[in-house]
Amino acid sequence: MAGLELRAAADVRAPGLARTELKTWLRARAWPQDDIDDLLLAVSEAVSNAADHAYADALSAAAPMFMLTAAEIICPGTRHVELRVQDFGRWRPESPSPSFRGRGLAMIEALVDTCVVDCNGEGTTVRMTSRPVPLHEDTAFIR
Repeated sequence: MAGLELRAAADVRAPGLARTELKTWLRARAWPQDDIDDLLLAVSEAVSNAADHAYADALSAAAPMFMLTAAEIICPGTRHVELRVQDFGRWRPESPSPSFRGRGLAMIEALVDTCVVDCNGEGTTVRMTSRPVPLHEDTAFIR
């Protein structure tokens, strides 16, 4: 099976669409349910950030879009998923005043093994790697 690639509008429907597509893709790979839940929440937060923040000002030249990609990586005895959520808007620095917002990246970092955020003039990319899980006995047949 191929990796997942989803490109869609970064709007209020985006997090739900990303969750649905990722859940279907992970279940087809017999991913453990607890790990699915963690990855769905992490991706949902990253996509929400793209929809809420990347296109919030009129200076963003790009159409409000996001891209989600996922790839399953098989290692000796384990496997993991590499995920990428990318927007094509502008990075907004954190507000200096504390608020109830601003905890999304910390939440993502708690849900995945690694999380790296890359911002440049072409958008923001959140790269996440799942925690490793055991190989499923049917992994050879899933491919």
